[in-house]
Amino acid sequence: MRRRTAIWIASLAGVLVVATATVGTLVYLEEHGPRLRGERELVGMSAAEVAEEAEEEGEAEGKARPNGITKQVWAAGMRVGDVTTAAAPGWTGQQLFDPTADDWEPAVAFDPAGTYGYILTTRYGAPKACGNCPAHQIWLKRTVDNGATWSAATYLCPCSGTKAQNDPLIEVANDGSVYAAWMNDYAPGVVFARSTDHGLTWTAPKAVKSKAMHFTDKPIMAISPTGRDVYLAFNSSDSYVAASHDFGATWGAPVKTNSDGRYYFAGGGAVLPNGTVVFTSSSFTQTSTGDVFVHVMRSTNGGASWTQTQVATTPEQPTCVALDCPVDYYGTIPALAADAGGKLVLTYTGPTVAKGPQRVYAIRSADGGLTWSAPQDLGGPSGANANFSAITGRGTGDFRMYFMDSRNGPDAWNTWYRASTDGGVTWSAEVRISDATAGPAYVTTGGFFEPYGDYGEIATTSTGKTVAVWGEGPDYRGPGGVWINRGL
Repeated sequence: MRRRTAIWIASLAGVLVVATATVGTLVYLEEHGPRLRGERELVGMSAAEVAEEAEEEGEAEGKARPNGITKQVWAAGMRVGDVTTAAAPGWTGQQLFDPTADDWEPAVAFDPAGTYGYILTTRYGAPKACGNCPAHQIWLKRTVDNGATWSAATYLCPCSGTKAQNDPLIEVANDGSVYAAWMNDYAPGVVFARSTDHGLTWTAPKAVKSKAMHFTDKPIMAISPTGRDVYLAFNSSDSYVAASHDFGATWGAPVKTNSDGRYYFAGGGAVLPNGTVVFTSSSFTQTSTGDVFVHVMRSTNGGASWTQTQVATTPEQPTCVALDCPVDYYGTIPALAADAGGKLVLTYTGPTVAKGPQRVYAIRSADGGLTWSAPQDLGGPSGANANFSAITGRGTGDFRMYFMDSRNGPDAWNTWYRASTDGGVTWSAEVRISDATAGPAYVTTGGFFEPYGDYGEIATTSTGKTVAVWGEGPDYRGPGGVWINRGL
């Protein structure tokens, strides 16, 4: 989840004027001054509450706050039953995860040898599982037929005593065991659970935070094919990775991978056939101004130690101006995937000049992340603002990715799919997989108003079908929804 910064917390404590306002039928709280990433979850908290928590938890933790309750209602036309699509060639046509729910930031994974699959999402505004359960929660959908049909959504974990859940992740081992990670508040923050019955029941969540950490944020998970080795990259402003070598039953102390004082966001990870573990992340200054760095972290000893390399630098991201949008919302969070042989492709976005429109790039590694190719521009027409890439790998050189851009206009974003069969050297032509033409008020024939949430994911089924999930909404505040499209 995108963080809050100490600067904004200070403005809250000092000069924030909190007032209830209404635009149409969408109710929200009016904050003073620009918002930085992650502040969506502060809605509903008073200035005094934020200041009190900042004082209790310290300046560093002020960059990531425990979550308030979202104060919003659905505008007329937002709740929708039927979605009209003009299905992209080779795709079934996109559908809503739930047309009546306010969902964002989905994760998806499929059984590599079976027909089961799973989608997790963060849901706002749904009934709580219990009186002391999270105000917004992680919800799970299952499929037994490789994504042709999906079950009703259920709570992943009631997690009594937790205020809010965020940032779900899900992976599946070769034996069908399912691994999930997410955030229970910011403290303990990142937690892990495992299921051996296809997601019907789960182990109790286990936190990976060390006692010295005030908070943990934005996890990324990578597992070995057997599931014995599990790695979780996350931040506590700095970059950390925690490892388990007993299927997630116990965890070693998190290992810090940086020493530069920047703020990190983990973006993707993979465990290679030889056991090498590779993660990617982006880093920002603490004020999210200036150049953005893309990093690769590697371990060849089971996570006992890590090397970190800066593999790309981009100028400062463009400012997001949609309603309630953090000014640095478009700052890149890179994605990474490996094929069965250990070849890697990493995607990221960035402008050519500070605050200009962004391009989407891919770099490749054939030596386990030691060296990387020059960046390859995968974006659409010049001048379009690209962001929010996702990638998956399988087989020999089989990589599939998507990204979003606003080539059709600032309120007409779309999700574009490309694939490579030669390890990322060449790529197929773009296919617009955000192919809905009507439904919620934020969907038009030209695209959707705004990406909803900081990331989505793409995965392949055991039969080689592609399944992509992402968020769309009217703006950063929402309500919006998670969308699914599946290759034929």
